[in-house]
Amino acid sequence: MLASDQTRSKAALRRLGIKPYDLIGVPPLSEIFRELRWTKAQILDSLAYSEEVEVRAFLEKYRSIPQRDLDSLSFEAIAVAASINPKKLLGEVMLAMREHSVNMVKLIAITSHPDVMKKTVEKALTLDGTKDRDTLHTMLGALPSNKGTTFINKFFASGTRMDASEEADAPEAQEMVDDLDFVFPDCSEIQESIHPLRQKLLDTGK
Repeated sequence: MLASDQTRSKAALRRLGIKPYDLIGVPPLSEIFRELRWTKAQILDSLAYSEEVEVRAFLEKYRSIPQRDLDSLSFEAIAVAASINPKKLLGEVMLAMREHSVNMVKLIAITSHPDVMKKTVEKALTLDGTKDRDTLHTMLGALPSNKGTTFINKFFASGTRMDASEEADAPEAQEMVDDLDFVFPDCSEIQESIHPLRQKLLDTGK
């Protein structure tokens, strides 16, 4: 850091009410974010969706700082000034970035799905489109699914036709799943579902 930058940084810390020794032993959040190639804009955009008290306090403090000082202040300095544990903030940033990434994946999939479906149909209409035709038939219920009956957005798709009373009594009819959550399950749900398998493998290896 150049001498002029150090001078501006010390002045910004002083206006923030933080002394350099207040940051001794504090996790270097700004360096961690740079190594992960997370830009300041990405982090702030992700945190904006969080309802955690610590995150709201951090953002409130951040927005109260003049831009000239923000350019010289680290994330950890602002966290300390907001009386927030930097380790707690790091965890919240990780969760917020994960949620942001999941939402972006969903948006990309949703907005691209019409084009993908169009390409699938175009391929299905060719001589080599056997797999695409089978995929479409399975989606529409003309062919049975290898995974059994599935409800997506309350749309019933199966290999056999049922009347209204049979559909209501079918075990599969007791559980409806949202299409987005079905295709893109939450990361925490995936971890919870595989935990018994992981534990079983650990026990077997003893």
